[in-house]
Amino acid sequence: MLKLAMTELTVVGVIACLLLLLPLLVCYRMIGGRQNIGRYLEGYKDEWRNYFNFKGRIDRGQIWFSTSLNNIIVFGIAIITIPIDIFVKNPIVSIATTGLIYLFAIATIIPSLSLTIKRLHDLNKSGWWVLGYAVPFLNLYIGLMLFFFKGTETDNRFGPPPFADKDESNEIINKQPELDSKRVKTVERVFGINIDKGATKKRVSKILQQKGYTEEEISAGFEKYKLSA
Repeated sequence: MLKLAMTELTVVGVIACLLLLLPLLVCYRMIGGRQNIGRYLEGYKDEWRNYFNFKGRIDRGQIWFSTSLNNIIVFGIAIITIPIDIFVKNPIVSIATTGLIYLFAIATIIPSLSLTIKRLHDLNKSGWWVLGYAVPFLNLYIGLMLFFFKGTETDNRFGPPPFADKDESNEIINKQPELDSKRVKTVERVFGINIDKGATKKRVSKILQQKGYTEEEISAGFEKYKLSA
């Protein structure tokens, strides 16, 4: 009996490890490596500190990190409680150990909803899109969007990009000159990036630098095509 229980536990453990490992590898890539773990961990803490906050934006790295961390916590609880449940064989103990997992799952409902809505905001979509999870096939598309689609690289109607510098946010608040729709289309055509109408010149310049353009190339491009706001 003991040997059978150990075998069952081993099989469950191996399967759980495999199911957990692949998402973790994808998560590691999405967050950009271990140098970014700290800021995404801080984002995860903010989900619990601001339990009912549905405003703002998060990137796909945050939804991968938070979901993966929740899975790790559930896995950790299971590692502790399942052996107890198998060997003790007591209904009360079984209910208590299983209840811990359900309790944590219930506690994460609101933060997970907040996470989903903020990720939709990052894609410049209304939080009401979350209702699409109830529609077959549409829910698959929404899931793909949340975990794999890049958000808008500039400010959108829901605020600045995740982790935007405070100085840039202040400049936006203080009405730094914005690029009109004609200039936005020119930037997209010349530099091959997607931006939203209303983006500031400085914000666009930073995006271009992240794409590998030098300050000289950016200045020359803005001057050549008369893009200065």
